[in-house]
Amino acid sequence: MKPRDASAWLLDLGGVLTDDVWQRMVLTPGEGLADRLGIDRQAAEAAGTQLWERYAVRPEADEDEYWRDLATLVGVPIPSSLVSETEQKLVRANPESSALVWALEERRARIGVLSNNTAFWYPKQARLAGIEHAVDPELVFLSFRARVTKEDVPGLFEVAANRVPALAATVVVDDQLELVRQARRVGFRAIHYPPDWSRSLVDHLLPR
Repeated sequence: MKPRDASAWLLDLGGVLTDDVWQRMVLTPGEGLADRLGIDRQAAEAAGTQLWERYAVRPEADEDEYWRDLATLVGVPIPSSLVSETEQKLVRANPESSALVWALEERRARIGVLSNNTAFWYPKQARLAGIEHAVDPELVFLSFRARVTKEDVPGLFEVAANRVPALAATVVVDDQLELVRQARRVGFRAIHYPPDWSRSLVDHLLPR
């Protein structure tokens, strides 16, 4: 089966349809919160990774609490006004995310999401990527709801594999090669999309 003939697609958000939110907001050179607030970049990355692992599996979580926790870990206050400004300025959707949704809808493929995510960033990313109207609720697999991540074994891939109606006809898209391999081991077809968006999203996933 060619990818363009798949009956369902499970798309990642961060790294594929949108930026990875916390990395973009905290670690972007010069414009991210770490550099703007004079936070050591290694300390900021370590704190962000630690909190991501915690918040990605919490069904109910508050974004303000997240930023307070980050401020505590790095020892620097993080003003909420600066958080909002940084998010609006830096966090982007892939410029072809809407075109991909249109192309998949034209093929009458079911569109889902398979993402390590948080309760507060998922709706923002879905809205930013323009996929809210198109996503099939039965094909939404999120780490904070399942309380497991893609990296866990068994984890989010296994949760999805047990619920999709046609495993071999479902394509998973991810920006991390190891997770693509993990999806394939579970039985999905899987495609790696480069996280630097160096290739056309539509042409890469739906080659002619």
